[in-house]
Amino acid sequence: MKRHYKRRNFFINKEFQGRFIFLYFTFSFVGVIFFALIFSFLSQDHLTIAYSGQQLQFGKTPLVLLRELVEANWIFLITVGLFIALVSMFLTHRVAGPLFRFERTFEAISNRDLDWRVVLRSKDEAKQAAGKLNAANDTLNTDLRAILARSEHLDSILEKLQEGDAAEALLLRQARAENQGILDLLKGYRFRSG
Repeated sequence: MKRHYKRRNFFINKEFQGRFIFLYFTFSFVGVIFFALIFSFLSQDHLTIAYSGQQLQFGKTPLVLLRELVEANWIFLITVGLFIALVSMFLTHRVAGPLFRFERTFEAISNRDLDWRVVLRSKDEAKQAAGKLNAANDTLNTDLRAILARSEHLDSILEKLQEGDAAEALLLRQARAENQGILDLLKGYRFRSG
C-alpha cells in the first residue's frame, strides 16, 4: 500500500530517540567486543600463519585474526552500524510518536480543551494507555457538560425568583454570584460535541 504522505520528521523527540539509538548501537558494539574477547580467550594459545600480499606472517591467533577482520570488513562494520542506527530510529518512532501525542493531549486538557483525543497509528505502542486516557477525557467531558447544563438550568430558575425581604434578596444575589462563577469557569472549557 502506497503512502499518501511524506515523512516530515525523522526525529519526533530528538533527545529520546538519540538516546535510544546510542543505546542500541552501544549494545551491539559491546556484543561484538564481547564475542571477540571470548574468541580471543579461547584461541590465545594458538599460532596463526597468514599471507599478506606475498609475505608470510606468523602471529598469535587473536591478534592476527582481529587485524584481518578489521581490514577485510571495515565497510561491512560501518554499514551494519548505520543499519542499526536507522532501524533503532524507526523502532523508536513507535514509542516517541505516542509520547508526543500524549504530551499534546495533556497540554490541550491543561488549556481546558477537552476536544482532544489520543489517536495512534496501527503499529504504535501504548494503545492501552491511550484508550484509558481517552476514556478518562470522555468521562470528564461528559461530567463537566452535565454540570454546565445543570448550572445553566439553575441560573434560569434563579432569574425567575422574586426578591422578597432583604435577607432573601441577599441570599438570592449570593446564589446568583456563585452560580455565575461556576458558569464562567465551565464556559472556559472547550467540550467535544455529543
